[in-house]
Amino acid sequence: MIVFHMPWKIAEAKQRLSELLRQAADEPQEIANRERVVALVLGEKDMRDFLEWREAQRGESLAGALAEAQRICAEDGYVLPLEPRRDRLNAALQVNDVGRHKRRQ
Repeated sequence: MIVFHMPWKIAEAKQRLSELLRQAADEPQEIANRERVVALVLGEKDMRDFLEWREAQRGESLAGALAEAQRICAEDGYVLPLEPRRDRLNAALQVNDVGRHKRRQ
């Protein structure tokens, strides 16, 4: 767990930027405006760790999973049997002669 020290005020962070950056190399530094944290300055290692964590949190996309399934099927010579597409009636879109929608019965 990361424990943050007293946040920097924006004006103080501007005036003492070099010190803020040196401290950020060791541990994250918060910058606050009216006691509300508005920014966090991270050192290189913390940023790299965060980016690795974020990448690990991303699951594979549906498109990626489908592409992988297609690749596996192609390698195994498997063809998925698909029925031909056909249009279906949509009762919600059927309109009678007067221009009003028909009620389903």
